[in-house]
Amino acid sequence: MENALKKSATGYEYEEFHEEGTVSIVDGKEVFTVTKRKKVLKEIQPNVRAAETWLFNRDSKRWKDHSKLEVSGSADTIAGFVKAAKLAADAEEDTE
Repeated sequence: MENALKKSATGYEYEEFHEEGTVSIVDGKEVFTVTKRKKVLKEIQPNVRAAETWLFNRDSKRWKDHSKLEVSGSADTIAGFVKAAKLAADAEEDTE
């Protein structure tokens, strides 16, 4: 399971085989005769969510999700906090 998660997080390649051929009727049955076989290399892109999960499970203190916050208080206090967080995010975007 761990290897599958790492593989999904980092991306990988695999080979697939495609066959072309003809179908003919022999003794009343369909028979497929391969005339061409080709190997195709397929690439799976890295999965960001799998990467987050893999890193968190390897070293949770270093890779913990800092975006999860718990806020309590009056509606005005929470609204003020949300407004401040939006302003901070906008300021951060302006510096990038």
